[in-house]
Amino acid sequence: MKSEKATFAAGCFWHVEETFRKIKGVVKTQVGYTGSDFKDPSYEDVCSDR
Repeated sequence: MKSEKATFAAGCFWHVEETFRKIKGVVKTQVGYTGSDFKDPSYEDVCSDR
């Protein structure tokens, strides 16, 4: 079975991830952060105005 990977950006990704999980054919979801200098940002890091 061939699979493809897609990356989506959203403000509040927990709800978006749950929506994608319900789509037929989606086999895996993973959340994360993009566009940052932080290697492993905390929740507080990404919720600040920095």
